[in-house]
Amino acid sequence: MIDLEGKLLNKEIEIKITAIRNLYKSFGKTSILIEKQYNLSWLFKWKTHVNFASINGFVDVIVTEDGLYLIANNVEAPRIIQEERFVDITLCEYFWYEPEMRNQLINEITGGNHLVDGNVENEIRAIRSTLTNSEIADFSKLCMDSGLIMQETCMQLKQGSSEFVAASMIAQKCLEREIEPVILLVAADERIQKFRHPLPTSNPINDYVMLVMGVRREGQYSCLTRFVAFSEPSDEIKKRRDAVLRLTGMLLSDTRPGVDTAQLFRALVKGYENEGFPNEWKLHHQGGLGGYNSREYKASPTVSIPVKAGQIYVWNPSITGYKAEDTMVVTEKENKILTVTPELPTVDIDCYGKIVRQADIIVRKNIH
Repeated sequence: MIDLEGKLLNKEIEIKITAIRNLYKSFGKTSILIEKQYNLSWLFKWKTHVNFASINGFVDVIVTEDGLYLIANNVEAPRIIQEERFVDITLCEYFWYEPEMRNQLINEITGGNHLVDGNVENEIRAIRSTLTNSEIADFSKLCMDSGLIMQETCMQLKQGSSEFVAASMIAQKCLEREIEPVILLVAADERIQKFRHPLPTSNPINDYVMLVMGVRREGQYSCLTRFVAFSEPSDEIKKRRDAVLRLTGMLLSDTRPGVDTAQLFRALVKGYENEGFPNEWKLHHQGGLGGYNSREYKASPTVSIPVKAGQIYVWNPSITGYKAEDTMVVTEKENKILTVTPELPTVDIDCYGKIVRQADIIVRKNIH
């Protein structure tokens, strides 16, 4: 007997597998080899990594007309079969010390007439990036947990702690919630002015700190950034904050179904100019489509893709000294920020005629 959850999962897998079959047929092939761990997570919700940073999974799946085949060595196969979600699949196992057997099995199953997922990444991304209702529900839960992790960290962080301590707080809270901390960036004080991707150091947090997290559960990514100040921020920082939030608010409002991403990017560049910071957009990517990667693609003047309902977007405009970043879902009715930090301060910003509520700097005075 299969419970309701199992039926829903299997139906979703069937829909995705059908799309994959249509893809390889369009290239005149009879099968496809799935190697990338994000594609395996998308298809089956499997965890197929040992190293967080690995791109390929430690197992492979072949999709053919007659079924699914799991290619795995004798070290990895047992955990996949026993601990990951059940899938009607044929196991093709080999010993870890005979790696040449992997290619032999692949050729036996496919006859050599197969696609490899990494060679048709754009085509698979187009399928993968539009989520089902249950995937959106999973994303919403992940992002809610991410927001609470960030909120707890911001409220518990002590002045004088190191950047590494701040990162470790986030990491511990993530793992306690079965979330993998993949990207952890922390910059205190003058380092915020210097680096857009500040890996944490032993530097102490004296007055002002930026916390960035990109985290993963069942292959899905949640990304957000918050700032904590231990004294009232300067007027210049507030000016830059307001400018960034106006830019972000425009994107949060205008990333709607049918809108072209290149059009959004052109409007964003014009916005930087209007704010008096015409070159800041060149100093860091501005975000883009999210999902089963921290960014499925980064928006740019040459990326022209229509926004679709059911997609995840993560925009992150920045002006030296401040950055905004949240994960949102686009639906037919509205856009919704998923990475909310409900007990942290917000600010209502007039974003070119639209009032958009966004996260503010968390000011914690006299906290040691």
